[in-house]
Amino acid sequence: MERHFQEAIALENSKLATCLSVEILSQTGITHPNWYMTNANELSIEEIVKKLAEDLSDIPFEAIKLSDRLIKDLKIDGDDLSFVFIPELELKLSLKVPTQEWSKVYTIEDVINLLQKHTQ
Repeated sequence: MERHFQEAIALENSKLATCLSVEILSQTGITHPNWYMTNANELSIEEIVKKLAEDLSDIPFEAIKLSDRLIKDLKIDGDDLSFVFIPELELKLSLKVPTQEWSKVYTIEDVINLLQKHTQ
């Protein structure tokens, strides 16, 4: 019973984080990034990850490499990763990745591999 309660709280926290990230984007004058409006079936996981990374960094889509580190190379803020990047990817791809698995992610390629693992 307690496990189900914890899972319910985790799900609500995830929904709240997603709502907060959309609210933060709208308060900063950004409605939804252009990629958000695109059907996920039209883009590969790599394209979705790179488009969101482009929106959160000053690096153009074409210049983002698989080996780029999210924080060190792309200069994406840790809070943006937690409250925008991860929830938006999970929302866009209709999946939920356990939080502890995100802690092992450092590069664009790591993100893609993790998301591919959970879409199979």
